[in-house]
Amino acid sequence: MNIKKLRWAFNSLNSTALCEACDLLVPEMRVLIMINRTDLIDDVAIRFCKYYKLLDENVCLGAVKEYKNIVIEVLAISPLTNKELCSLAFECQAPPYFPVVGWNVTFPNKPKPTPRPPQPPTPGAPKLNILHLSDVHIDFSYKPGSQADCSQPLCCRGGQPAPGHTGAGFWGDYRNCDIPYWTAEAILKYAADLEEVDFIYYTGDLPAHNVWNQSRADQLYSINTINSMLATVFPNKTFYSAVGNHEA
Repeated sequence: MNIKKLRWAFNSLNSTALCEACDLLVPEMRVLIMINRTDLIDDVAIRFCKYYKLLDENVCLGAVKEYKNIVIEVLAISPLTNKELCSLAFECQAPPYFPVVGWNVTFPNKPKPTPRPPQPPTPGAPKLNILHLSDVHIDFSYKPGSQADCSQPLCCRGGQPAPGHTGAGFWGDYRNCDIPYWTAEAILKYAADLEEVDFIYYTGDLPAHNVWNQSRADQLYSINTINSMLATVFPNKTFYSAVGNHEA
């Protein structure tokens, strides 16, 4: 289960309410799994989410749909206690040591090689310019002028700003928003014009943070669209790419 993504969706919440809800919900879900009534988990999880006001109602519905099957699998097979699971997922208490998730690694009885300090390159040695791109998190639904302070974990996607509040900026916003496509494109074009690069490291985390409402098709759209943009901005360049936790 991608704990980091799930934790991110809850990162602005009252930790006491979140942990209280987790401590009550996890054992109830495990009972439903044990009696083979996982069909009731949707209603139970959504009820908890609404009662504790953990998230916006639409986010509650989407998060349950998105993560239910993975959570059921974890609860069914994990040897951890309910308290330990909540602690690992949401840091509800000081992280204890869990022997069940630890292991010993036995190294061969062989002496280590003598360390050799790295040798700096000689003056005039060839150099490479490498561009490293990571965590661009482009929001294809970004709307300039929309509500940047909203009840969801990701904003700037619609709705009118409250009276006295400014809307989302055209190029982006420092509030609860990811960047629009055109901003990422402008930044990369500037980088391409600024200096010649030899190759590009491209280490993922491309999609926006609407983690409660994403599908495999959404991930593929982000990957394909951004790959196409990069190929256009940096033609004939070699890319070394990796998948980030968000699109994984």
